[in-house]
Amino acid sequence: MDYDNHEHRNDHRYLRSVTIPYRFTTIGQLIEDFRHEIEPMKVKRLNVGVRSLDEGLRALGSTLKALQSGRPVTKRTGVYFINVDAMRQVLTPSRLTLMHLIRTRRPGSIASLAKRLGRNFKNVHIDVTLLADLRLVHVEPGAHLRNSVTPTVPYERSQFKIAV
Repeated sequence: MDYDNHEHRNDHRYLRSVTIPYRFTTIGQLIEDFRHEIEPMKVKRLNVGVRSLDEGLRALGSTLKALQSGRPVTKRTGVYFINVDAMRQVLTPSRLTLMHLIRTRRPGSIASLAKRLGRNFKNVHIDVTLLADLRLVHVEPGAHLRNSVTPTVPYERSQFKIAV
């Protein structure tokens, strides 16, 4: 990631190979924007698994108790489903392929992603939106109108855990 204020161009930033307009206001705001941009990049591994509703509620309860007592809370990053069938309905082979392609090929837009996959734009957009809602994929503003969002997968690994 790079922020630039080249004298012959307007302020802009680069995210991988994409140029995105940026409005510079203050150094403090620039630092805040930069921190906001790199936050999703810090997580290199994502846990995806199956947890019962009771397990999820217990984890939430222990987190709330720790917060109330002022104890530090360990940040846990993951996406959990209530059963294997729910996980299979969301993480279909086509969506896993989509995530892999986003991570390895870094398409500049959903349109270029759909073209590489040989799939309908609307269906790919629906899949990217669902995966973004689950925080499995991140979307950034694109550089041009046609590239309205640039999808990224900031995780080096997705680790699947299923207790038997």
